[in-house]
Amino acid sequence: MDNFVLVKDPKYEGGYVAFTSVTDHTIVASGKTRKEVREKAKKFSPNPMVFFVPAKDLSFCF
Repeated sequence: MDNFVLVKDPKYEGGYVAFTSVTDHTIVASGKTRKEVREKAKKFSPNPMVFFVPAKDLSFCF
C-alpha cells in the first residue's frame, strides 16, 4: 500500500490545516484547533477542507 501525504512540512505536525478544496492542496490556514482553522479558512472558501496533521511516524486511521 502506497502512502498518501497531504502535508510534508513538519511545522504543521500536531495541528490542523485547511485547504480550499479536496483537489487544491494549498494550505490557506493552520492552527491548534479545528474551529480556529475553519474560521480562518472561511476567508478563502465557504466550505474549507480541514485536516489534522499527525506527528511524524504516527499512524492516523479513520
